[in-house]
Amino acid sequence: MLKKIHELRLKKDKSALEEDQKDIDQALEESK
Repeated sequence: MLKKIHELRLKKDKSALEEDQKDIDQALEESK
């Protein structure tokens, strides 16, 4: 059970990181 949750969190973290990167890129563009 915990292993399953851990795997889901890893997947979620990975996609969250990619989303964060997009947000950061956008914020940098807007702050120019």
